[in-house]
Amino acid sequence: MFRLTTTSPLWRLSHFFTPYLNTLALALLALILSTGFYLSVPIAIRYVFDVGLQSSLMQSFWIFFLCLLVCLGFSITSAWRFYLVSWLGERIVADLRVAVFRKVLSYEMQVFEFIQTGEILSRLTTDTVLIEQIIGTSLSMALRNSIALLGALLMIFLTSWQLALLVLCVTPCVLLPIILVLRWQRRLSRDSQDALALTSAYAGEVLQAILVTKAFCHQDYDHRRYQNVIEQSFDSAKKRIWMRALLTVVVIFFILSGLLTVLWFGFSLLRTTPPILSAGELAQFLSYALIVAVSFAAVSEVWGDIQRAAGASERLIELLEKPGEFNKDESSSDIFPEQTSLDITIRHLSFSYPSRSNVSVIDNLNLTIESGKMTAFVGHSGAGKTTLLHLLLRLYTIERGDIYFGKYSIATLPIGTVRALMSFVPQDVSIFSGSILENIHYGQPKASLDSVYAAAKSALVDDFVQNLPAGYATQVGERGMRLSGGQKQRIAIARAFLRNAPFLLLDEATSALDPKNEALLQSVLSTLMKKRTTLVVAHRLSTVRKADKIVFMEKGRLIAEGTHNELMQDSPAYAQFVHYQLSD
Repeated sequence: MFRLTTTSPLWRLSHFFTPYLNTLALALLALILSTGFYLSVPIAIRYVFDVGLQSSLMQSFWIFFLCLLVCLGFSITSAWRFYLVSWLGERIVADLRVAVFRKVLSYEMQVFEFIQTGEILSRLTTDTVLIEQIIGTSLSMALRNSIALLGALLMIFLTSWQLALLVLCVTPCVLLPIILVLRWQRRLSRDSQDALALTSAYAGEVLQAILVTKAFCHQDYDHRRYQNVIEQSFDSAKKRIWMRALLTVVVIFFILSGLLTVLWFGFSLLRTTPPILSAGELAQFLSYALIVAVSFAAVSEVWGDIQRAAGASERLIELLEKPGEFNKDESSSDIFPEQTSLDITIRHLSFSYPSRSNVSVIDNLNLTIESGKMTAFVGHSGAGKTTLLHLLLRLYTIERGDIYFGKYSIATLPIGTVRALMSFVPQDVSIFSGSILENIHYGQPKASLDSVYAAAKSALVDDFVQNLPAGYATQVGERGMRLSGGQKQRIAIARAFLRNAPFLLLDEATSALDPKNEALLQSVLSTLMKKRTTLVVAHRLSTVRKADKIVFMEKGRLIAEGTHNELMQDSPAYAQFVHYQLSD
């Protein structure tokens, strides 16, 4: 990640401009030209007063015509500037969203134990909209008005040094109160964005669990709690708005007061004998003074937006600079031949979830999983079975001990290489909005349609799809709301068929199926398991009995291992577990 050693959050995002330096250069050129025409308007006004009003009709016409050309040039270059900076704003924010999303996808699973999905979505939407506003509008306006401010100040000195000295005396009186108010702006903007993110996070969490919300008649409680969160967000926004209003009062009052002071002194110079200023020069000076006032007010106004965007940038930078998985871009399995045969050796493995660091989920586990065979993991809830599968997928970093694929330590293998070896069917199946075909294709995006249909038939998905009006094009709704639990599991198993990896990880893969469909699918899974190393987490006795080896775990520890018959004879704990759990 490219970084700049600066404290400005917006500047630390400046590397997103690098691919578009040519467009940026054209935008700056348009900005300079438009500002130049803008600063030429007071000179045109001076000639109208001093020359145009005292010349012949034809000369007056040409002076007015030149003034119109200046106005036309200002209009065209302003439109050109607007198009370029708006394009840059849209383009860079699009790139920023993609970069943040890609970074979030690279996070280790432990990160999601501490950050809410809704908050991430808020940063991807609300915060990036603020930055888009800055890049596409506010930043351009700030640069234009800054250049106009400096240019107008220079022209003020060239027009009347007496009035210019007065402006220098008045300016600090205007700047000081504005700077004092702006000191609070950035902090309040950051607080406001954080509060808004909390509202999105809470709403997203409730809507994702809408079935549970309704089942427990929790709507009124969630409504009141959301209202409280919204009120907290409103309180933060109210403080920011109050500060913005105060800034507006300070800017307008002090700038207009300064302008009136300069105007009074200018009329005094006009009345001297002989006059120190002509009427045209006074008009030119007042025009430049007005440009100074307007430009300074605009810069002050934009500065508030910039401070708000700086707070949003800090939140996005937090996501961009948060460490991700190592070698996350590695997605090949070139180290191993296809359908590789490797024993998995687990040595002194211990693990605790970061959010519960004092609870050992895996405790000094030593185990060998033989290649090409089926190993079943059983035990009470919380025994560490699913966690072990997650560690094999390198979803978490191993704290103590190690896992070996053949002679290779899992820590030395690229993450993409490890995961390319795995077909995983989780207990909580994830179904994406879209069609059934797209959800199966997710298992291997490069697979042909014939392969997708073959995998669907193997996983018995074809049985229920044939009864749907749109077939495989049927839209499943958000998180598969239009599918039953069993149908979701079949789609997840179809993904595993399509992935066709040498290691098969099944976490309660048939728990949502009825006995008849489970029996059918078990026979199909037996075909998939051939010549593959299969790791199964299961509670049903029918699944466990078929395993070449059963690993019985309790509180993260290995209690016993062997075949079902061996454990029934040699392990009273396993026999008791079978009696109370597996036979249900």
